[in-house]
Amino acid sequence: MRQTCACIWYMNVDFFSVTDFEELQSVLSSRVFQGVLNSIPVGVLFLKPLRETDERVNGFQSLYHNGVAQRLLSTYDGNIDHLFSRYNSDPLFLAVAQLAEDPGNVTTTHVINKSDGSSLLKSSITKSGETILVVLQPVNEMPVPDDSITELLKKERELQHNKNLLQTVFNSSPHCITVHKAVYNGQGEVSDFEILMMNAAALAVSKNKQPIGKLYTEAFPNAEATGVISMLKDAMASDTGISIEKYYADGDIDEWFSINAVKLGDLVITTTEVITARKKAEEELKESKRLIEEISKITPDFISISDIVSQRLIYSNHTVKDVIGLEMAELYGMTLEDLLNRIVYKDDLQAFIDFRNNNQMKDHEVKDLDFRLVMADGSLRWFNTRTKVFKRDAEGNPTQMISFTQDIHEKRQAEEKVRIQLEIDRQAEKIASIGNWQWDLTSGQVIWAENTFKLLGYEPFSFEPGLEKFLAAIHPEDRERIMLQALTRPTEEDAFRSSYEYRVLTAEGEIRYIYAVGQLIKENTREKLVGTLMDVTQRKKAEDKIYELNKSLVVKNRKLESLHAELNTFNSLIASQYRETLQTLYTNLEFIVTKDAKHLSDAGKANVRRAQSAIQKLKLLTDDIVMFSGIHAAGNLAESVNLNDVMSTAIAGIQDRINDIVGEIKSQALPTITGFPQLLVILFGQLFDNAFKFRHPERPPIIQVKADRRSGVSLPVSLALQDTWYKVISIEDNGIGFPQEESEKIFETFYRIHDKTKYKGSGIGLAICRKIMELHGGFVVAESKAKAGSVFHCFFPE
Repeated sequence: MRQTCACIWYMNVDFFSVTDFEELQSVLSSRVFQGVLNSIPVGVLFLKPLRETDERVNGFQSLYHNGVAQRLLSTYDGNIDHLFSRYNSDPLFLAVAQLAEDPGNVTTTHVINKSDGSSLLKSSITKSGETILVVLQPVNEMPVPDDSITELLKKERELQHNKNLLQTVFNSSPHCITVHKAVYNGQGEVSDFEILMMNAAALAVSKNKQPIGKLYTEAFPNAEATGVISMLKDAMASDTGISIEKYYADGDIDEWFSINAVKLGDLVITTTEVITARKKAEEELKESKRLIEEISKITPDFISISDIVSQRLIYSNHTVKDVIGLEMAELYGMTLEDLLNRIVYKDDLQAFIDFRNNNQMKDHEVKDLDFRLVMADGSLRWFNTRTKVFKRDAEGNPTQMISFTQDIHEKRQAEEKVRIQLEIDRQAEKIASIGNWQWDLTSGQVIWAENTFKLLGYEPFSFEPGLEKFLAAIHPEDRERIMLQALTRPTEEDAFRSSYEYRVLTAEGEIRYIYAVGQLIKENTREKLVGTLMDVTQRKKAEDKIYELNKSLVVKNRKLESLHAELNTFNSLIASQYRETLQTLYTNLEFIVTKDAKHLSDAGKANVRRAQSAIQKLKLLTDDIVMFSGIHAAGNLAESVNLNDVMSTAIAGIQDRINDIVGEIKSQALPTITGFPQLLVILFGQLFDNAFKFRHPERPPIIQVKADRRSGVSLPVSLALQDTWYKVISIEDNGIGFPQEESEKIFETFYRIHDKTKYKGSGIGLAICRKIMELHGGFVVAESKAKAGSVFHCFFPE
């Protein structure tokens, strides 16, 4: 009987805890269970009481009995169903009925005798709930003393209790536990597995397929295709067991499993955990990690994670290596202190250390810092780092920080340029007395720049600017006009239609003149006017002074014009009368010399000739003075003049003299300029006459006329305008020259260098040349070496 109970416990079936009749029948109908019970040498019966309406037992239903029970009871009283189906006086029936009436779960032992009183069977009857187990054994086959039977039943009860306890623990496991028994084919090879047992978790995962007692391929038709059978065979072949993670899909089952399988004789015990959620999380984590890795590859930003405890960098994307030139192994091998000392610019190091040591940050808090890094080539670049807590320990203290560092060098440079430009603009506004303003026509908001407040005599930003405040500052005499103009809004095509001048009264009562310009700007559905105010008070005062001066000049000009006209008339009359008088004197003296010479002494004749010579000089001086004073009148109208024609005209006027002295004039092609033809003929004539007058006595006179074009910047002459180009006419001779230190004085009126008795002239010729060049907006300079000739350069501005 001990073997029987042990066998039942070994099958891991708690029959006495089964309360559902159909479930009990399912267990009893198991081929494995029946096969085991049919293999033992004792009779086993499972009975269910049949009760009357008053709950009295009137018979039993045979749930199961093995072959030994059938044989023993057939020799005892014939058919088993007949023995227990109805109430009778058979000792075995009575013993079972008596036990069935007991309200508790009990076990009794009986010796069943034949009708002649000889003993035949010994029985152990156990009741649990509505299930009764009867174990039978012939007395002559197992002579067991009565006290031994009692002890044996006690041990069986203890064994059953332990089994029930084990089953409870077994079912409490959250993991799926299944016991499989190997099934062999005719060649002795494992071909399948019978499911002997499943705990509650395993049954739940199997979706109520009731697989216990079935072959695995019967309970789960896809077992071969999904590799489960192969996995169980591998476990049978392994002495240490196997552990795998496997995806299984079969009907309603669609899960990932973590399986540990161990071999125990012909059994394989598997412990299985459903890891579908974990696998999905792992896949999502892998995808997120892959996405982060891809982003970190393509982003120009530095992405890094630092460990606060170890004070080391534990992650960095590739960008750090590319910028600061450190290999990743070298980067990870350095402490944060060493790393910062190496790559952070010394002036920013302490601020960066203080920034990194601030660990009292909330989870959602992000802090940033601008600093400079030392690049691989030694240059400095600006960066911005944004840092937040990445991980915390159990106490909530930060353990890891994640940072995103961005190159902002160009941005900082642009901001610095903007800052400098704004400062320049601000200073320029102060210097130029300019203030900017903006009027949002949609919202009505008005914005003034700092200097706009100052132009109107207010402290900057001392109040909220508005249109009313602006109009109040306008001088009462100008306000109505400006209001009308302000209400006429300009268009984009007529952007500066709103420009106007007016007076304002500052907060101190000072009157200032303002010039304002406005421009309309459209941004989607919004319109605004932007503009500038300029303080033109000084300009207006200067204009008033200029106006008064102009009035005075007009009066004086009229007086000068009157005096000039009178002077010209006087000069003309005097010159005419003076010439006539000189002509009369010279003629009378000549008459005396020719007619009365016989009455004159030689000294008298000489005196008359000296008088005539003085009259000639006086006539020449008079002609030069008249010419000099008439230069202005001759230059009233400027026109385009071809200098080649001018030179030809000037040569024609002195051709007889050229022939007399066997002189020569050579010339390049000359340009066309804007000037006064008559004055230019006089200019060339005077310069040619000067060259021939001071010719060298030992060589024939030669004049060369050249043309050039020079920039005022390249001219070492104070009279030259730096931003002007000049057409240069150079007249060069091979005469006696003059000392270079006299080069400016020779253009003064009546200044003469050479002997007056040897070289005739009035000393006005070169002064006339300078005057003509001034009337053309240019100037003339002279270069010379004594006895080597001279060069006169005439500069005509383009």
